[in-house]
Amino acid sequence: RRIVAWLHKLRAEARFKVVLESTTLLASWWRAQAQKRRHKRKLLAVATIRQSWRRLKGRRQDATREAAALVVQRVWRGVLHRVHESRKVSAAIRIQKHARRRLLVALLARKQLAAVQLQAIWRGFAARQQYSKMQVLQ
Repeated sequence: RRIVAWLHKLRAEARFKVVLESTTLLASWWRAQAQKRRHKRKLLAVATIRQSWRRLKGRRQDATREAAALVVQRVWRGVLHRVHESRKVSAAIRIQKHARRRLLVALLARKQLAAVQLQAIWRGFAARQQYSKMQVLQ
């Protein structure tokens, strides 16, 4: 009987060990699954934070690029405006130059006409004077 009892006890211990090992294995598997779920949630959180950060960074870069584009546009429009104004000024200067030349030519023509008229008047006066002197001498 002792041996039989001892064998039963041994079998019970062996079954206990199997149950204990099975339970340990099952608990280990369950903890691993829970750890995987927590790890997945952490990865998802990290991915969400990374995505949000990249979106924010992209918006900042877009804003910076837009500001830079506005600066470039403003500078370019200034250059175009100055070139346009420079062409207007050059055209105005050319117009003024031609107008002054015409005025000067007209003034010189009037002066020349006045000089010719003065010469004609003077010559007529001188001729009459000489004629009257000749009348007196005859």
